[in-house]
Amino acid sequence: MPNYKISTSSKDFELSSDQLNSLDFNQISENQYQIIENEKVFHVEVVGLEGKEVSLRINGREETVLIKDELDMLVDKMGLSAVVAERADKVEAPMPGLVLKLMVEPGDAVVEGQGLLILEAMKMENVIKAPADAVVKSVEVEVGEAVEKKKVIIYFE
Repeated sequence: MPNYKISTSSKDFELSSDQLNSLDFNQISENQYQIIENEKVFHVEVVGLEGKEVSLRINGREETVLIKDELDMLVDKMGLSAVVAERADKVEAPMPGLVLKLMVEPGDAVVEGQGLLILEAMKMENVIKAPADAVVKSVEVEVGEAVEKKKVIIYFE
């Protein structure tokens, strides 16, 4: 299974982490990059970002791409995309695990797909992401805490 699926208006691409790591990325400025793949040079400017949708200017041509990671693809495969609520009031632990890192705190505004915390489960680090745009009301866990599946880890306003 690919690690990422990138969809444009005309084409879908699937990339593995290895393929992504084989690209030569050079940051030119805050929102401009040069990407080299097999001696081809791409000048990429990030024009806008909304959730998992990124507006790019690639070699002068504008393109909007939707980026899905393994979790997004699994949710799609299971047919759960349609049941994701527009407005979220909480995030629950999707599996038992250990909280390794908190990436937000109360009062932070988050966008859909933004990382909230890292949960280690079965010796893998899983980034738990915001299901929708929201403001963090409270964080119910601490770094180093073991959590059970379905434990509420973050409440939103």
